[in-house]
Amino acid sequence: MVSIKVKNINFGEKTVELDGGSADELIRKLATNDDSVILINDKGEIYTKDRKLEEGEELTLLEVFSGG
Repeated sequence: MVSIKVKNINFGEKTVELDGGSADELIRKLATNDDSVILINDKGEIYTKDRKLEEGEELTLLEVFSGG
């Protein structure tokens, strides 16, 4: 079990418990569309879906939209 802190403009900050600890699992648990979000750590590194997350990481979830 891995605990991750996630910040987002819509829901503020929350701690999420994950079984496997991948970025993909985090995105699914937050019930967001994985094609429209970006996970970034406090150093500005972008996380891919297959990235393993470490206990206590703090991430920002950005929702990306496009349109015309």
